[in-house]
Amino acid sequence: MADIGGPGHKDWPAASDASSSARPAGPGGRLRDYWEPLSWLVKLITALLGAVTAVAGLLSALVATGIIYYRPATPTQSITPTPSVAVVYTTEGLRLHLGQCFDLDRGQAQCGEEDIGLPERQTGMLAVSNGAQVVQLGARSLADYNALDPIKLAGLSYSNVRIIDLAAGQLIAVKTHSGNFAKLWVSIVQTPDYTLKMTNYHLG
Repeated sequence: MADIGGPGHKDWPAASDASSSARPAGPGGRLRDYWEPLSWLVKLITALLGAVTAVAGLLSALVATGIIYYRPATPTQSITPTPSVAVVYTTEGLRLHLGQCFDLDRGQAQCGEEDIGLPERQTGMLAVSNGAQVVQLGARSLADYNALDPIKLAGLSYSNVRIIDLAAGQLIAVKTHSGNFAKLWVSIVQTPDYTLKMTNYHLG
């Protein structure tokens, strides 16, 4: 039997155990691996903030010295378009008799499509017809009549009253059956007739 330790036998060094030779990293090494990138990030953010602060200071200085002019933006304002106005009919004095009708849109004394009329058996009354609407503004002066413009007429609240009282100096607003806006002022009373100053407007 051959001798294991004889000639021809080579003693190989024992293989080292890699797992036994590796040394775990100490706590200080792991902390340093995490801290170094975080430290660089903090430095970068600090440098950026410093640069922004410097630029802001430079711009403020330029504005203060007038080199750069800054004007805050003016807020936009919505503009309501003004409607176009046309006079449909106007008269300095229309004398209405008992039983007579008047079409404010056509400016004609006719019955059938009238807006107003004087009832035959009701002296001192004004009838409103064919879907026209009315607002009684009370006893007013001629200056009040002149100051009542079409925009103000369009802003009034009209009612469906069918008959109203008439008296000297009374100011009346009428929304006609065609949707126009008229103002009437009782200038003269000669019972049973009434003379009315009136203007009718169309708003586009």
